[in-house]
Amino acid sequence: VPESWAQVNNKTYSHLQNVRTGLIDPDTPGSAKTKKGINGDEYKLVFSDEFNEKNRTFYEGDDPYFYGFDGWYGATMDLEWYDPDALNTGNGTLQIHLDKVQDVEHNHNMEYRSGMMHSWNHLCFKGGIFEVSVSLPGPAGIHGWWPGVWTMGNLGRPGYLATTDGMWPYTYNDCDAGITPNQSMTDGVSYLPGQRLPKCTCEGEEHPTPGKGRGAPEIDIIEVSADWGGMNAGVATQSFQVAPFDIWWYPNYEFMQTPSYEFSMVNTYTGGPFQQAVSTTSMLSNDWYDGKEFQKYWFEYVPGEGEDAYIAWVIGDIEMMRFDARAIGPNGNVGQRMIAEEPMSLIMNLGFSENWVAVDWDNLYWPTDMYIDYVRWYQKEGEEMVTCDPPGYETTEYIRNHPAAYNNANYTHWEDAGYSWPKNTLMNGCSAGTENGNGNS
Repeated sequence: VPESWAQVNNKTYSHLQNVRTGLIDPDTPGSAKTKKGINGDEYKLVFSDEFNEKNRTFYEGDDPYFYGFDGWYGATMDLEWYDPDALNTGNGTLQIHLDKVQDVEHNHNMEYRSGMMHSWNHLCFKGGIFEVSVSLPGPAGIHGWWPGVWTMGNLGRPGYLATTDGMWPYTYNDCDAGITPNQSMTDGVSYLPGQRLPKCTCEGEEHPTPGKGRGAPEIDIIEVSADWGGMNAGVATQSFQVAPFDIWWYPNYEFMQTPSYEFSMVNTYTGGPFQQAVSTTSMLSNDWYDGKEFQKYWFEYVPGEGEDAYIAWVIGDIEMMRFDARAIGPNGNVGQRMIAEEPMSLIMNLGFSENWVAVDWDNLYWPTDMYIDYVRWYQKEGEEMVTCDPPGYETTEYIRNHPAAYNNANYTHWEDAGYSWPKNTLMNGCSAGTENGNGNS
């Protein structure tokens, strides 16, 4: 990739017909090469995939940017097995196919098979606008399917629980109760194990960037369910998953805006003991399903803290919600949480789980498909950052040095993979490492 600000994986590919020569798809129309943000700022296209080439496959090694997860998504107790063969391209779209299988013995003893495509450790971004055009899987307005398009910090690999242990969804750079197990509380607000890579790890302990708190926060462009009010309509949830938590997961609503009350509202679900969700919900048209019509969904975000750091979610051209980092400022026994500073990888999937909604088995049908017309990422001129190793938030060396956790989805905790949690000054009594000290191993 010729751009000086872009760094994509350095693997070689045997399926040459799938390999592009640049980050921007030649089929992206000229009208999509720039985009205005919610405040009128100009953004330029830095990556796109229009999915126009037929019969692409997404086994690891087939594509320079994306590949399919092959495994069970145990974090949410999904009912399907994710298999790369459920991902294909046709009719100008990426197709994620969910179906009931005939022979469970050839599907890891699970009744359903679907697809999750992601760019983990291949293609990451920091800051900007992520836009996707989707036609959702039917039936519309029925509880069951869990289609999602989302991003997560690259230090967490989707489906590999050992890598997210003590990492998801932390976005924190303080050394206080927020890094401790359960946030040092006994009221049930948090059941998290603590932040594995806080800013105050001891000198010489393993840390990708000593002196800086690290994690795997999550920004969701959409997760889709259905309404409970009898309208039989789809509902999009757009969220920032964050830790540590506000008191009973309530952010400071003074710094949140929902400009389109007729379309969206602040989500009444604000989190639970494993994640806080700063979130909005919006009603969807039932025409945006089953390939009948497509709708674009996007978010714009500026990493950091303070009023200039924010996330905004948009459906079509209508802004649904925005908040700035003051909404997740110091509260209770924790300090400022940050709008995600980590390099973020992209995930697109179609699953289902009783942990998401009560599945309406009588009214679902299969097979069903989620269609993605395109994905596009925009960043400001001079602020382009297409890399999994942005300055100060590098990830790839740390991942390379911990292969057991990052390559074996059967491990569910960091220690299972043979690694120990680094000690920190708050809990273990020692001198702290610095950003220029050792520990990058």
